[in-house]
Amino acid sequence: MKARNLIRDLAYLFVFVFFIGCSDNPKDIGENLVNEYLKIDTLDSYKDSLITKIATIKQNANLSFAKRYLIGKEGKIKTSALLKFDYNFNQTIKNALIKDSIEIIEAKVNLFPTYFYGEKKSNWNFEMFVCYRDWNSDKFNLDSLNIFKGNGIDLTKNYVYSINYSDTIIKANINSLDFLSILKGEADTNYKKTYGFYLTSNSSPIIGFPTVTAGFGNKLAKIQTIYKYNNKIDTMYFVLKNDIHIFEEYEIDYDSNYAYIQGGIQTIALIKFDVSKLPAKSSVVKALFELPVDTIKSKFGKPSESVYIARFVLDANNTNIKYDSTRALYFSMDKNIIKGTITSYVQAWLNGSNNNGIYLNVANYYDHCDLTAIRISNSTELKPRLRIIYATK
Repeated sequence: MKARNLIRDLAYLFVFVFFIGCSDNPKDIGENLVNEYLKIDTLDSYKDSLITKIATIKQNANLSFAKRYLIGKEGKIKTSALLKFDYNFNQTIKNALIKDSIEIIEAKVNLFPTYFYGEKKSNWNFEMFVCYRDWNSDKFNLDSLNIFKGNGIDLTKNYVYSINYSDTIIKANINSLDFLSILKGEADTNYKKTYGFYLTSNSSPIIGFPTVTAGFGNKLAKIQTIYKYNNKIDTMYFVLKNDIHIFEEYEIDYDSNYAYIQGGIQTIALIKFDVSKLPAKSSVVKALFELPVDTIKSKFGKPSESVYIARFVLDANNTNIKYDSTRALYFSMDKNIIKGTITSYVQAWLNGSNNNGIYLNVANYYDHCDLTAIRISNSTELKPRLRIIYATK
Protein backbone atom coordinates (compact mmCIF):
# COMPACT_ATOMS: atom_id res chain seq x y z
CA MET A 1 0.00 0.00 0.00
CA LYS A 2 2.81 2.41 0.89
CA ALA A 3 4.52 1.68 -2.42
CA ARG A 4 1.26 2.41 -4.30
CA ASN A 5 0.81 5.73 -2.46
CA LEU A 6 4.40 6.67 -3.21
CA ILE A 7 3.91 5.97 -6.92
CA ARG A 8 0.74 8.08 -6.90
CA ASP A 9 2.46 11.01 -5.19
CA LEU A 10 5.40 10.85 -7.61
CA ALA A 11 2.96 10.90 -10.51
CA TYR A 12 1.29 14.06 -9.14
CA LEU A 13 4.69 15.68 -8.71
CA PHE A 14 5.71 14.78 -12.29
CA VAL A 15 2.55 16.35 -13.74
CA PHE A 16 3.05 19.46 -11.62
CA VAL A 17 6.69 19.93 -12.66
CA PHE A 18 5.83 19.24 -16.33
CA PHE A 19 3.22 21.96 -16.49
CA ILE A 20 5.39 24.45 -14.63
CA GLY A 21 7.94 24.01 -17.41
CA CYS A 22 5.29 25.18 -19.92
CA SER A 23 4.03 28.06 -17.80
CA ASP A 24 4.01 31.70 -18.90
CA ASN A 25 5.53 32.63 -15.52
CA PRO A 26 6.62 29.73 -13.30
CA LYS A 27 7.44 31.98 -10.33
CA ASP A 28 3.74 32.68 -9.85
CA ILE A 29 2.83 29.00 -9.62
CA GLY A 30 3.15 27.89 -6.03
CA GLU A 31 6.82 27.01 -6.19
CA ASN A 32 6.80 26.51 -2.42
CA LEU A 33 4.68 23.37 -2.90
CA VAL A 34 7.25 21.38 -4.86
CA ASN A 35 8.26 19.31 -1.84
CA GLU A 36 4.70 18.66 -0.63
CA TYR A 37 2.17 16.02 -1.63
CA LEU A 38 -0.19 17.43 -4.26
CA LYS A 39 -3.59 16.73 -5.74
CA ILE A 40 -4.02 17.77 -9.36
CA ASP A 41 -7.46 18.83 -10.61
CA THR A 42 -9.00 20.86 -13.44
CA LEU A 43 -11.65 23.48 -14.11
CA ASP A 44 -12.99 23.85 -17.64
CA SER A 45 -15.35 26.66 -18.64
CA TYR A 46 -17.02 24.28 -21.12
CA LYS A 47 -17.95 21.90 -18.28
CA ASP A 48 -17.88 23.86 -15.04
CA SER A 49 -19.91 26.94 -15.99
CA LEU A 50 -17.25 29.55 -15.37
CA ILE A 51 -19.27 32.67 -16.13
CA THR A 52 -17.70 34.61 -19.01
CA LYS A 53 -18.19 38.30 -19.72
CA ILE A 54 -16.82 39.83 -22.90
CA ALA A 55 -17.21 43.32 -24.33
CA THR A 56 -15.98 45.35 -27.30
CA ILE A 57 -14.54 48.75 -26.37
CA LYS A 58 -13.23 51.58 -28.56
CA GLN A 59 -10.26 53.60 -27.30
CA ASN A 60 -8.32 56.57 -28.61
CA ALA A 61 -5.04 55.64 -30.24
CA ASN A 62 -1.74 57.46 -30.65
CA LEU A 63 -0.85 56.86 -34.31
CA SER A 64 2.45 58.74 -34.19
CA PHE A 65 4.18 55.41 -33.39
CA ALA A 66 2.90 53.77 -36.58
CA LYS A 67 5.27 52.12 -39.02
CA ARG A 68 2.72 52.62 -41.81
CA TYR A 69 0.51 55.53 -42.72
CA LEU A 70 -2.80 54.49 -44.25
CA ILE A 71 -4.75 56.09 -47.09
CA GLY A 72 -8.01 54.95 -48.64
CA LYS A 73 -11.55 53.85 -47.89
CA GLU A 74 -12.87 50.35 -47.25
CA GLY A 75 -16.47 49.90 -46.15
CA LYS A 76 -17.15 52.36 -43.32
CA ILE A 77 -13.48 53.08 -42.64
CA LYS A 78 -11.68 56.00 -44.25
CA THR A 79 -8.17 57.12 -43.44
CA SER A 80 -6.08 60.01 -44.76
CA ALA A 81 -2.51 61.23 -44.18
CA LEU A 82 -0.37 64.34 -43.84
CA LEU A 83 3.13 64.19 -45.34
CA LYS A 84 6.09 66.57 -45.16
CA PHE A 85 9.09 66.32 -47.48
CA ASP A 86 12.67 67.41 -46.93
CA TYR A 87 13.48 70.11 -49.51
CA ASN A 88 17.24 69.78 -49.13
CA PHE A 89 18.45 71.64 -52.21
CA ASN A 90 21.82 73.40 -52.16
CA GLN A 91 22.55 77.11 -52.22
CA THR A 92 22.96 77.14 -56.01
CA ILE A 93 19.44 75.80 -56.53
CA LYS A 94 18.12 78.14 -53.84
CA ASN A 95 19.59 81.15 -55.63
CA ALA A 96 18.22 79.90 -58.96
CA LEU A 97 14.73 79.62 -57.42
CA ILE A 98 14.96 83.15 -56.01
CA LYS A 99 16.15 84.54 -59.36
CA ASP A 100 13.49 82.56 -61.24
CA SER A 101 16.16 80.94 -63.43
CA ILE A 102 15.13 77.30 -62.95
CA GLU A 103 12.48 75.35 -64.83
CA ILE A 104 10.61 72.34 -63.43
CA ILE A 105 10.11 69.91 -66.31
CA GLU A 106 8.41 67.16 -64.33
CA ALA A 107 7.44 66.46 -60.71
CA LYS A 108 5.88 63.31 -59.35
CA VAL A 109 5.22 61.73 -55.97
CA ASN A 110 6.38 58.12 -55.64
CA LEU A 111 4.63 56.02 -52.98
CA PHE A 112 5.61 52.43 -52.10
CA PRO A 113 2.74 50.23 -50.81
CA THR A 114 3.45 47.67 -48.09
CA TYR A 115 -0.09 46.81 -46.91
CA PHE A 116 -3.55 46.37 -48.45
CA TYR A 117 -6.83 46.22 -46.52
CA GLY A 118 -9.61 45.22 -48.89
CA GLU A 119 -9.61 43.76 -52.34
CA LYS A 120 -6.82 45.01 -54.60
CA LYS A 121 -8.17 46.89 -57.61
CA SER A 122 -6.74 47.57 -61.05
CA ASN A 123 -6.60 51.28 -60.23
CA TRP A 124 -6.55 53.45 -57.14
CA ASN A 125 -6.87 57.21 -56.88
CA PHE A 126 -6.12 59.84 -54.31
CA GLU A 127 -6.14 63.63 -54.02
CA MET A 128 -3.30 65.75 -52.67
CA PHE A 129 -3.78 69.22 -51.20
CA VAL A 130 -1.22 71.69 -49.88
CA CYS A 131 -1.01 72.56 -46.17
CA TYR A 132 -0.40 76.22 -45.35
CA ARG A 133 -0.20 75.72 -41.58
CA ASP A 134 2.44 73.78 -39.70
CA TRP A 135 1.53 70.60 -37.85
CA ASN A 136 3.05 68.21 -35.32
CA SER A 137 2.51 64.48 -35.82
CA ASP A 138 2.66 63.79 -32.05
CA LYS A 139 -0.39 65.96 -31.38
CA PHE A 140 -2.37 65.72 -34.60
CA ASN A 141 -5.79 64.02 -34.55
CA LEU A 142 -9.20 64.18 -36.23
CA ASP A 143 -10.12 67.41 -34.42
CA SER A 144 -6.89 68.98 -35.69
CA LEU A 145 -7.67 67.86 -39.24
CA ASN A 146 -11.16 69.35 -39.12
CA ILE A 147 -9.68 72.68 -38.03
CA PHE A 148 -7.08 72.46 -40.80
CA LYS A 149 -9.75 71.85 -43.41
CA GLY A 150 -11.33 75.15 -42.43
CA ASN A 151 -8.10 77.09 -42.17
CA GLY A 152 -4.83 75.46 -43.15
CA ILE A 153 -5.44 73.23 -46.17
CA ASP A 154 -6.31 74.57 -49.60
CA LEU A 155 -9.05 72.13 -50.65
CA THR A 156 -9.77 74.04 -53.86
CA LYS A 157 -6.76 72.68 -55.78
CA ASN A 158 -5.84 69.03 -56.13
CA TYR A 159 -2.12 68.91 -56.93
CA VAL A 160 -2.28 65.43 -58.52
CA TYR A 161 -3.52 65.23 -62.10
CA SER A 162 -2.70 61.64 -63.10
CA ILE A 163 -1.78 58.44 -61.26
CA ASN A 164 0.10 55.31 -62.35
CA TYR A 165 -0.85 52.51 -59.95
CA SER A 166 0.71 49.11 -59.22
CA ASP A 167 1.14 46.86 -56.19
CA THR A 168 4.73 47.97 -55.71
CA ILE A 169 4.78 51.67 -56.62
CA ILE A 170 2.24 54.44 -57.10
CA LYS A 171 3.38 57.41 -59.17
CA ALA A 172 1.36 60.62 -59.05
CA ASN A 173 2.16 63.53 -61.34
CA ILE A 174 2.13 67.07 -59.94
CA ASN A 175 1.65 70.18 -62.02
CA SER A 176 5.14 71.57 -62.66
CA LEU A 177 4.26 75.23 -62.11
CA ASP A 178 2.41 74.41 -58.88
CA PHE A 179 5.41 72.52 -57.53
CA LEU A 180 7.75 75.32 -58.61
CA SER A 181 5.72 77.66 -56.39
CA ILE A 182 6.17 75.26 -53.44
CA LEU A 183 9.94 75.19 -53.97
CA LYS A 184 10.03 78.98 -54.21
CA GLY A 185 8.24 79.11 -50.87
CA GLU A 186 11.13 77.09 -49.40
CA ALA A 187 13.81 79.35 -50.92
CA ASP A 188 12.29 82.82 -51.02
CA THR A 189 10.56 84.59 -48.11
CA ASN A 190 8.54 86.60 -50.64
CA TYR A 191 6.61 83.41 -51.49
CA LYS A 192 4.11 81.62 -49.31
CA LYS A 193 5.68 78.76 -47.37
CA THR A 194 3.95 75.37 -47.36
CA TYR A 195 3.94 72.57 -44.78
CA GLY A 196 3.50 69.38 -46.70
CA PHE A 197 0.44 67.77 -48.20
CA TYR A 198 -2.87 66.29 -47.15
CA LEU A 199 -3.51 63.01 -49.01
CA THR A 200 -7.01 61.55 -49.04
CA SER A 201 -8.89 58.94 -51.05
CA ASN A 202 -12.36 57.45 -51.43
CA SER A 203 -10.91 54.50 -53.33
CA SER A 204 -10.69 50.94 -52.07
CA PRO A 205 -8.58 49.32 -50.74
CA ILE A 206 -6.93 51.11 -47.83
CA ILE A 207 -3.21 51.09 -48.61
CA GLY A 208 -0.36 51.33 -46.13
CA PHE A 209 3.00 52.99 -46.83
CA PRO A 210 6.18 53.07 -44.68
CA THR A 211 6.49 55.90 -42.19
CA VAL A 212 9.70 57.69 -41.27
CA THR A 213 9.57 55.77 -37.96
CA ALA A 214 9.73 52.44 -39.83
CA GLY A 215 13.24 53.19 -41.05
CA PHE A 216 12.77 51.81 -44.58
CA GLY A 217 14.75 54.56 -46.31
CA ASN A 218 14.47 53.16 -49.83
CA LYS A 219 10.70 52.69 -49.44
CA LEU A 220 9.88 56.14 -48.10
CA ALA A 221 7.68 58.40 -50.21
CA LYS A 222 9.66 60.82 -52.33
CA ILE A 223 9.04 63.59 -54.83
CA GLN A 224 11.07 63.07 -57.98
CA THR A 225 11.77 66.37 -59.76
CA ILE A 226 13.33 66.78 -63.20
CA TYR A 227 14.53 70.36 -63.69
CA LYS A 228 16.47 72.50 -66.13
CA TYR A 229 19.13 74.99 -65.01
CA ASN A 230 21.90 76.62 -67.05
CA ASN A 231 20.72 74.61 -70.07
CA LYS A 232 21.36 71.36 -68.19
CA ILE A 233 18.71 68.83 -67.17
CA ASP A 234 19.06 67.07 -63.84
CA THR A 235 16.97 65.31 -61.18
CA MET A 236 16.33 66.07 -57.51
CA TYR A 237 14.63 63.82 -54.92
CA PHE A 238 12.84 65.15 -51.87
CA VAL A 239 12.30 62.38 -49.31
CA LEU A 240 9.57 62.09 -46.68
CA LYS A 241 10.59 63.56 -43.32
CA ASN A 242 7.37 63.55 -41.26
CA ASP A 243 3.99 61.84 -41.47
CA ILE A 244 0.75 61.06 -39.63
CA HIS A 245 -2.46 59.32 -40.64
CA ILE A 246 -5.95 60.02 -39.32
CA PHE A 247 -9.08 57.90 -39.32
CA GLU A 248 -11.72 60.28 -40.71
CA GLU A 249 -14.46 57.64 -40.68
CA TYR A 250 -14.53 54.56 -38.47
CA GLU A 251 -17.53 52.37 -37.77
CA ILE A 252 -18.15 48.68 -37.07
CA ASP A 253 -21.48 46.95 -37.66
CA TYR A 254 -21.73 45.17 -34.33
CA ASP A 255 -23.28 41.72 -33.99
CA SER A 256 -24.15 40.70 -30.43
CA ASN A 257 -22.83 37.18 -31.10
CA TYR A 258 -19.32 38.54 -31.51
CA ALA A 259 -16.67 40.62 -29.79
CA TYR A 260 -14.33 42.59 -32.02
CA ILE A 261 -10.67 43.54 -32.11
CA GLN A 262 -9.52 45.96 -34.80
CA GLY A 263 -6.42 47.95 -35.63
CA GLY A 264 -6.47 51.67 -36.32
CA ILE A 265 -8.51 53.44 -33.69
CA GLN A 266 -8.16 50.86 -30.95
CA THR A 267 -11.06 48.44 -30.76
CA ILE A 268 -10.26 45.91 -28.05
CA ALA A 269 -11.95 43.00 -26.30
CA LEU A 270 -12.35 42.98 -22.51
CA ILE A 271 -12.73 39.38 -21.35
CA LYS A 272 -13.54 38.19 -17.85
CA PHE A 273 -13.82 34.63 -16.50
CA ASP A 274 -15.23 33.89 -13.07
CA VAL A 275 -12.57 31.78 -11.34
CA SER A 276 -14.17 31.80 -7.88
CA LYS A 277 -14.63 28.02 -8.04
CA LEU A 278 -10.90 27.56 -7.58
CA PRO A 279 -10.01 26.42 -4.03
CA ALA A 280 -8.60 29.30 -2.04
CA LYS A 281 -5.14 27.83 -1.35
CA SER A 282 -4.60 26.06 -4.64
CA SER A 283 -1.66 26.65 -6.95
CA VAL A 284 -2.34 27.20 -10.66
CA VAL A 285 -0.24 24.81 -12.75
CA LYS A 286 -1.51 26.00 -16.12
CA ALA A 287 -4.38 28.13 -17.45
CA LEU A 288 -5.12 27.58 -21.14
CA PHE A 289 -7.00 30.31 -22.96
CA GLU A 290 -8.84 29.89 -26.30
CA LEU A 291 -10.94 32.28 -28.39
CA PRO A 292 -12.71 30.99 -31.53
CA VAL A 293 -12.49 33.37 -34.52
CA ASP A 294 -15.11 33.65 -37.27
CA THR A 295 -13.11 34.09 -40.46
CA ILE A 296 -16.17 35.18 -42.44
CA LYS A 297 -16.99 38.03 -40.06
CA SER A 298 -13.29 38.88 -39.71
CA LYS A 299 -11.32 40.80 -42.29
CA PHE A 300 -7.55 40.70 -42.57
CA GLY A 301 -5.20 42.79 -44.66
CA LYS A 302 -2.16 41.67 -46.61
CA PRO A 303 0.15 41.06 -44.88
CA SER A 304 -2.09 40.24 -41.90
CA GLU A 305 -1.30 40.65 -38.21
CA SER A 306 -1.74 37.36 -36.34
CA VAL A 307 -0.19 38.23 -32.96
CA TYR A 308 -2.42 39.37 -30.08
CA ILE A 309 -1.43 41.02 -26.79
CA ALA A 310 -3.14 40.36 -23.45
CA ARG A 311 -2.86 42.80 -20.55
CA PHE A 312 -3.60 42.37 -16.85
CA VAL A 313 -6.41 44.85 -16.17
CA LEU A 314 -6.09 47.05 -13.06
CA ASP A 315 -9.21 49.18 -13.56
CA ALA A 316 -12.06 48.74 -16.04
CA ASN A 317 -14.65 51.16 -14.68
CA ASN A 318 -14.73 53.15 -17.91
CA THR A 319 -13.47 53.04 -21.48
CA ASN A 320 -10.09 54.38 -20.34
CA ILE A 321 -8.93 50.97 -19.19
CA LYS A 322 -5.86 50.84 -16.97
CA TYR A 323 -3.60 47.82 -17.18
CA ASP A 324 -0.22 46.61 -15.96
CA SER A 325 2.09 47.23 -18.93
CA THR A 326 4.81 45.02 -17.39
CA ARG A 327 2.68 41.87 -17.57
CA ALA A 328 1.96 41.50 -21.27
CA LEU A 329 1.26 38.04 -22.70
CA TYR A 330 1.40 37.22 -26.41
CA PHE A 331 -1.04 34.93 -28.19
CA SER A 332 -1.18 33.63 -31.74
CA MET A 333 -3.99 32.31 -33.92
CA ASP A 334 -3.90 28.66 -34.93
CA LYS A 335 -6.63 27.04 -37.03
CA ASN A 336 -8.97 30.00 -36.41
CA ILE A 337 -8.46 29.89 -32.63
CA ILE A 338 -6.51 32.50 -30.63
CA LYS A 339 -4.53 30.46 -28.10
CA GLY A 340 -2.29 31.19 -25.16
CA THR A 341 -1.71 30.73 -21.45
CA ILE A 342 -2.75 33.13 -18.70
CA THR A 343 -1.39 31.12 -15.79
CA SER A 344 0.17 34.09 -14.00
CA TYR A 345 -3.05 36.12 -14.33
CA VAL A 346 -5.24 33.40 -12.79
CA GLN A 347 -2.74 32.83 -9.98
CA ALA A 348 -2.70 36.57 -9.25
CA TRP A 349 -6.52 36.63 -9.02
CA LEU A 350 -6.41 33.62 -6.73
CA ASN A 351 -3.80 35.38 -4.56
CA GLY A 352 -6.11 38.36 -4.02
CA SER A 353 -5.69 40.71 -7.00
CA ASN A 354 -8.97 42.07 -8.34
CA ASN A 355 -10.27 40.11 -11.30
CA ASN A 356 -11.01 42.96 -13.71
CA GLY A 357 -10.55 40.74 -16.72
CA ILE A 358 -8.13 40.64 -19.63
CA TYR A 359 -7.51 43.46 -22.10
CA LEU A 360 -6.93 41.87 -25.51
CA ASN A 361 -5.65 43.82 -28.48
CA VAL A 362 -3.97 42.99 -31.77
CA ALA A 363 -0.25 43.69 -31.99
CA ASN A 364 0.91 46.84 -33.79
CA TYR A 365 -2.69 48.09 -33.90
CA TYR A 366 -1.61 51.47 -35.27
CA ASP A 367 -0.15 49.93 -38.46
CA HIS A 368 -3.25 48.30 -39.95
CA CYS A 369 -7.03 47.89 -39.97
CA ASP A 370 -7.26 44.11 -39.46
CA LEU A 371 -10.60 43.07 -37.94
CA THR A 372 -10.92 39.96 -35.74
CA ALA A 373 -14.43 38.74 -34.89
CA ILE A 374 -14.50 36.51 -31.78
CA ARG A 375 -17.41 34.14 -31.34
CA ILE A 376 -19.21 34.56 -28.01
CA SER A 377 -22.42 32.56 -28.62
CA ASN A 378 -23.82 30.07 -26.12
CA SER A 379 -22.82 27.12 -28.26
CA THR A 380 -20.16 25.08 -26.44
CA GLU A 381 -17.85 24.96 -29.45
CA LEU A 382 -18.22 28.62 -30.35
CA LYS A 383 -17.37 30.59 -27.24
CA PRO A 384 -14.25 31.56 -25.26
CA ARG A 385 -12.73 28.75 -23.24
CA LEU A 386 -10.55 28.67 -20.13
CA ARG A 387 -9.08 25.40 -18.82
CA ILE A 388 -7.31 25.60 -15.47
CA ILE A 389 -5.07 22.85 -14.13
CA TYR A 390 -4.41 23.42 -10.45
CA ALA A 391 -2.83 21.69 -7.46
CA THR A 392 -3.95 21.50 -3.85
CA LYS A 393 -2.39 20.00 -0.72
